[in-house]
Amino acid sequence: MPRRSLYWPLLVAMLVCPALPLGAVEADGAHPGAFIQNSVISTQIRAKLTQSKIASLAHIQVQTENLGEVTLIGNVTSQEEAAQAIALAWSIAGVTRVNSLLVIP
Repeated sequence: MPRRSLYWPLLVAMLVCPALPLGAVEADGAHPGAFIQNSVISTQIRAKLTQSKIASLAHIQVQTENLGEVTLIGNVTSQEEAAQAIALAWSIAGVTRVNSLLVIP
């Protein structure tokens, strides 16, 4: 078999497969699919928080790790807002745990 023919499959694979961003594999060595699932969960939660009619919820940071463990970080103006943010996070498919680091200043 000519040597050139060995390079074509490699070249095609490099062009067809999108490059994963740096950090696509989490620190715990999780599969890139876990990174994608966590990113989708975080994005969906951020969208719900932004769509809520409470302005302070739009500024909450969302971190998702370990296939659905969500951490909410930020300031809220009341315990009711914190409870609403937690409920919005739980409403997203794939969430397995919600940790609240929400603070009422």
